[in-house]
Amino acid sequence: MQIKLPMMTMSMDLDGALANLRQSKRAALISEQGGVYHLFSAGSIVVGRSRGIKTLADLKVDPRSSPPPTVMPLIAKPKTKQIVSSQRDRLPSGRTGKRKTTKATVDDVVGRSGNYVLGRIVGKNAFIGLLDADLVDKYVSSPSDCYCDGPRHHDSFTVVVRDGDQCPYKDGHKIVCAR
Repeated sequence: MQIKLPMMTMSMDLDGALANLRQSKRAALISEQGGVYHLFSAGSIVVGRSRGIKTLADLKVDPRSSPPPTVMPLIAKPKTKQIVSSQRDRLPSGRTGKRKTTKATVDDVVGRSGNYVLGRIVGKNAFIGLLDADLVDKYVSSPSDCYCDGPRHHDSFTVVVRDGDQCPYKDGHKIVCAR
């Protein structure tokens, strides 16, 4: 499945990135550095901001954070389709028709090169292919206000949580809020 995520530079500060996510009503963004594309979730941005990290580039190399997933670019390997002529008797001996070359699509590549595949970039948006329907639902929604600062960045709670509270999942982590 393809989704549209905002594209930002690695030098973008985390406050600006979070504001952009709220404006675009997405919970993840794509950033490029040296031809490599990275996916940053709103949870990792909020937790990084609470740790004093300033930019996406700093968040990427922070040893306390897990590295952001790499989004594989869609490699346009041509595939051929056979076009069979209904007039076989008119074709020269040994020829069966014409070949038409087409580009590979995101659906052809997703699953073979990881969980995330970059389809195309249009303006300040990137279209990526995802296999996991739960991630699709998570990323196309608006970012949550509060996250657990643990490695999973829980963002759905059955109780009301505030900044600094213990995580209700009792995993030993604290709640970090974006506002």
